[in-house]
Amino acid sequence: MDYKVIGANGVVEEKQGTISLREAQKVVGGYVEVIRAQGGFLLVDEEARMKGRVDVNDAASRLVGQMIIGNAIFLKKMGTLKG
Repeated sequence: MDYKVIGANGVVEEKQGTISLREAQKVVGGYVEVIRAQGGFLLVDEEARMKGRVDVNDAASRLVGQMIIGNAIFLKKMGTLKG
């Protein structure tokens, strides 16, 4: 597993390879914010709260100790994200 897509609906998909910034933006639904997480990094929608989204991602929230809204991507290392 190189990265995981953690859906706000609770579905977690393990993925192989790299993910582009554009692909990451599609998954999280907007501009990507990077948050340090236990054992890696979490990519989330930087503006989710400003957009009025309410789909709390419980699994992602537990990884970083703060409320995460929407889909998230967990990376073990930042090299998995390609420009």
